[in-house]
Amino acid sequence: MKYLMMTVLTLLVGICTLMAQPINTPTLEKTLAVAKELEDKNDHLQALEWYEKAYEESEDRSLLYPIAMLAIKVKDYRKAERRVRSVLRRDEGLYPDAKYYYGKMLMMNEKYDDAIMELRDFIVETGDPKLKKLAQHGLQGAELAKRMPTAAGYAIDS
Repeated sequence: MKYLMMTVLTLLVGICTLMAQPINTPTLEKTLAVAKELEDKNDHLQALEWYEKAYEESEDRSLLYPIAMLAIKVKDYRKAERRVRSVLRRDEGLYPDAKYYYGKMLMMNEKYDDAIMELRDFIVETGDPKLKKLAQHGLQGAELAKRMPTAAGYAIDS
């Protein structure tokens, strides 16, 4: 009987201790504030992780563009391509340069035919002379890369 009472008492103390623990999940506002602060400090990798957490929590599509731009900065071109593609699916003119970045990410991921098509479309649509010039250079690069043989007969994996 003594052991039974000790066991029950230990279980009750354990349960009370577990229930008293605070929940340490930050709010969406706090997550975004940390992400912005890290981005301002040029800690792009950590900022990207915090923006991703905020997006997973809220599914706020306005976070996709900053995520894509940070993914470009940390050279995660596959993630950047996916995120910019998502931005373009419901593009409401908020990000006029998104098509340019999408073309660049396609090129970085060795999807040259798609990159050429996107960059050509962007060149026709844009009114920004600086981005138009960059897109023309990107287009030339994609066309050249498409014609280039693989280095020393080996396929280049990214």
